[in-house]
Amino acid sequence: MTTHLTNNHSADIAIIGGGISGIVTALELLDSGKKIVLFDRDLEENFGGLAKESFGGMFFVNSPQQRLSKIDDHIDNAIKDWFSFAEFDQDEKWGKIWAKSFIEENHLLYQWLKIRKIKFFPIVHWVERGLDIPRNSVPRFHMVWGTGYGLMEAIISSLKSHPNFKNLTLLFQHFVQDFELVNGNISAVKGINEKSEQSFVCHAAEFVVATGGINGNIEKVKQ
Repeated sequence: MTTHLTNNHSADIAIIGGGISGIVTALELLDSGKKIVLFDRDLEENFGGLAKESFGGMFFVNSPQQRLSKIDDHIDNAIKDWFSFAEFDQDEKWGKIWAKSFIEENHLLYQWLKIRKIKFFPIVHWVERGLDIPRNSVPRFHMVWGTGYGLMEAIISSLKSHPNFKNLTLLFQHFVQDFELVNGNISAVKGINEKSEQSFVCHAAEFVVATGGINGNIEKVKQ
C-alpha cells in the first residue's frame, strides 16, 4: 500500500469513497492493470465504512441455502414482490431497470462472494414480509458468517492480495470536496488532507463516485 504526502495526485481512475462500493470497484478495476487511487475520509482502521457495522444480510433468489430449506423461489416471483413493494411511479425508468437486473443477475453476486470464501448461515431469514402491501413472499435474506465485519474483512483481504495491488494507492483522511470541470466533464477532484490540513488535487481519466454525497451534498454527486 502506498501513501503520498504531496498535494497533487494522478491516476487512470480515481474512486471517491472507501466503503463496500468503492472497495469492490477497486478490486474489479485492478484486473485492468490501470493505475487507481482511492480516497476515503475515514481512518485506515475503519476501511470498509458502515458495511463493517452491518448485520451482513444479503438478498438472493433460488440460492443453495433456500433449496436446502426447501424454499421454492424464482426470479419472476422476486421481481413481482419487489415491484409490489417499491410502488414505482408510472414514468419511473431506471429504478425498474436496476431492480430487474439486480434480481436476474444476483446469482453472479453470490458466486463472486463464494469465490472469495464468504460463507452464509444455512438458515435464510424472512424480513420485510409486508402488512398492507406484499413484500417478500418467501425468505430471501442470507446472513454472512461474521456479519458485515466478516464480509468486509474477506473483501479487503482479496483486495490486498490482488496481484496488481501495487497499482492501487489508498489515501485515508482525504476529504474530497469538489470537482474541477473541463467542457462539462470532470477533470479532477479536490479536497483536504485532514491529517496534514493541506489541500490536494487529483487528475484522472475516469472517476467513480462511491459515496452518498460530497460534503453531505447528494445533489453535487447527481450533477
